Amino acid sequence: MALNIMSSNTNTPNEFTFTLSCDDKPGIVAATATELAAIGGNIIESSQFWDKSTNRFFMRISFSASESTSHRRIEKSLKPVIDRFEMRTDLASLAEIPKILIMVSKFDLSVVMQLEQLAA
Repeated sequence: MALNIMSSNTNTPNEFTFTLSCDDKPGIVAATATELAAIGGNIIESSQFWDKSTNRFFMRISFSASESTSHRRIEKSLKPVIDRFEMRTDLASLAEIPKILIMVSKFDLSVVMQLEQLAA
């Protein structure tokens, strides 16, 4: 038995998520937010984390931009910040949400088999 969960996309066409990681240094958040503001980006949500043991900084920013703001323009605008802090980044459009299929079984055996395959 398969259950296909379909959700309507309530995101506007120009909502994005920008994720980054780099060595922790002062100014990462300010520089990133400044560049997004310069292209008219409006931050909707932001999360950040510092891994003390590795001195790595991780951040995820969801933001909206005007309809005329392209993926390429955002990447170009953020490039100086990315280069300055030697970031590993990903920019994803929230309009391109992948479809997900969730499969369910009444039998424990199939779950155990799948877990064993993942562990192998």
